[in-house]
Amino acid sequence: MTGTFVESLGGAAVDSHRHGGKAAALGRLLELGHNVPPGFVITTEAVSTVLEFLGVQEHLKRLEASLNDGEPDLAAAQRIHDALRDGHLPDSLTAQINQAAAALAAGPLIVRSSATVEDSASHSFAGIFESIQVDDVDGLERAVREVWGSVYTPRALSYATVTEVDDVPLMAVIVQRFIDADRSGVMFTTFAAPDGAPATLIEHVEGTAEKLVLGEVTPDRVWLTGSPSSESPAGLSHRAVNELHTLAGVLEQQFDGPQDVEWCVLADELFVVQTRPITVGAGTGASTITDIEPLLRGTAASGGVGSGSVHVAFNIEQALALEPGQVLVTTMTNPDMVVAMRNSAGIVTDVGGMICHAAIVSRELQLSCVVGTGSATATLEESRLVTVDGYGGAVFDGEVALATEAAAPATVAHLWDMWDAHRGAADTVPVVHSRETLDAASDGAGAIGFVVDHELRSDARGLWADGTPAELERRVGVLLAQLGDGPGRISLHSDDPVLGAAMVAAVETAANDRLGLGADIAPAIGTGAAAPLSAAVAGSTKARHSLPSAEEAIGRAMDPTQGPGPQPQIKMGAMPSPEQRAEWWRILPEYGRYHHEFGTAHDGGEYPWIEIRPEVIITPLLKSLVQPAFEMVPRVMGFAGAAPMHTKWFRGRFCVRADTFGQTWAAIVNATWSPEFMPEFLERVRRSYDQLGEVVELFPSEADDLAATSIPEMTALIT
Repeated sequence: MTGTFVESLGGAAVDSHRHGGKAAALGRLLELGHNVPPGFVITTEAVSTVLEFLGVQEHLKRLEASLNDGEPDLAAAQRIHDALRDGHLPDSLTAQINQAAAALAAGPLIVRSSATVEDSASHSFAGIFESIQVDDVDGLERAVREVWGSVYTPRALSYATVTEVDDVPLMAVIVQRFIDADRSGVMFTTFAAPDGAPATLIEHVEGTAEKLVLGEVTPDRVWLTGSPSSESPAGLSHRAVNELHTLAGVLEQQFDGPQDVEWCVLADELFVVQTRPITVGAGTGASTITDIEPLLRGTAASGGVGSGSVHVAFNIEQALALEPGQVLVTTMTNPDMVVAMRNSAGIVTDVGGMICHAAIVSRELQLSCVVGTGSATATLEESRLVTVDGYGGAVFDGEVALATEAAAPATVAHLWDMWDAHRGAADTVPVVHSRETLDAASDGAGAIGFVVDHELRSDARGLWADGTPAELERRVGVLLAQLGDGPGRISLHSDDPVLGAAMVAAVETAANDRLGLGADIAPAIGTGAAAPLSAAVAGSTKARHSLPSAEEAIGRAMDPTQGPGPQPQIKMGAMPSPEQRAEWWRILPEYGRYHHEFGTAHDGGEYPWIEIRPEVIITPLLKSLVQPAFEMVPRVMGFAGAAPMHTKWFRGRFCVRADTFGQTWAAIVNATWSPEFMPEFLERVRRSYDQLGEVVELFPSEADDLAATSIPEMTALIT
């Protein structure tokens, strides 16, 4: 077995295909500077090589073919599982694993699954795969084989079938330092609170989080909205609550959406041990049952309503005896019960919280679920007909028809309704940028301005697509033919000279009285004669910024906090150590001469540093090159007398020293500033942002306007 199959978390380990969903997320967290227990990942290539080493390729082919057909070959899977359980890893791979483990501090380790289908936006595989704690390096080899083997269990393959995963999951393995936590929990960064409003949900228990995720206990719960909390809920410090509240917002921004986050606290230090997209949110309906007393109340874990006869189960054998359409009542669910869960009319448990196994899987399978009732298995007798209200967190006697209300999907037509209600002057021309918006206009909309750039310059996936003048002219002709006849007049406009020329010819050829050229649309916006359709909702106009002078641009660079927009992250810190710098100078002699020339070779002073977004850092190799490369920029660009820039790493975040960066930026501005070129260039940039105008301008810019926006209006805006 040749090749490197073990890589450190972070750095290159952010490729979900090679490192699995969990390791990729952890690597990304490390790159973003979050506090993640150190560790390494065994790549997906390793398990493929090991299965070949163990001689089970034919069984794997049979299993893959059967899973693709929706009926997994459990006999073939068992042969693979047994080979992993009873075999051993190639010596070269074991040596790589042990060497990486030796670099971690002595103490217990945790071996965790990281399948390519795990922790994705559509599948959680909650509790399906193994995570194994080992006391030392000696137990690693067997633990790795057990984690790989968990892919080939009936429960994993059943879950894959239920969730329509057609291929055998590829499994990477994470090995991390085990945190013997004082307090652990799970956080949904945005989740529907009991009143239906969005909030951050934190569930936590004493010790490690395994019993919480598996649903073995009913956890303590904290709902966070608005400003950080001033209270300390039971078992969780005020500091931890506010750190988690801040973390929720940061992770949503960094990972582009609501996250399901596992965390732990040890000696008042917060660690992030997992983040993944929230696969399915809570239901949007709300129970209207107020005049019937329920048999039980618990936590509304998965929206929906289900009625059926009770089937009480205390173990997997009893759970598997459930008949389709029955309500599964159990102390807690476990991953082996997925087969029974998918056939049930609803789930009710004694213990558990919003983020336990029963809750997560029920939401993915769209089953009504109530957890943490405390006494379901004792109260609900076998075969009793009940109704599970997953919206209200209650169980009712008999079959009850619950009237529920859910927000109706908003459409573009809502924007036209708002335009009619709020547009101001009756003769103001609405301006739209898409066919969808144009086609939704009412018959009485009158004249409409249509900026066609997006329609004609984007491909089927919405990506910007260039074309020859002849091709663009053809697209214009097709568009005009599609517009055809209809009420109102459409004034076509384009910011693109090529499209503009094509439209002139096409409109003349079409000879359609409904179609005209709107060369005055852009200047008319803001004068009252024309306005983006969304302006009626936004209640504001877009501010334009004049081009600053070169001196002002340089001033902003020298003091970044004085510029407009989001403020940069500034950190104070000392220069890198001379020993570290000497190693770079040995590899890059010119780099060393440069620093000695300006007397910065042994500078150990404290300076402010500007944080650079970590997306520019791709691999460990690039990390070793980026630092000297940045510092050499003034010399490479030939700026006479310019000292080197300075760079530094702060817990995985790359920063440049503010003052030397400002000096280099000033030199670049002075060398390239062109009053003739820059205004045109910035106008092109602004024009590209205008393509997003219908989206950006939808939303109120002032807090009072936002507060005054009704729920239907906000639903339409988000849609």
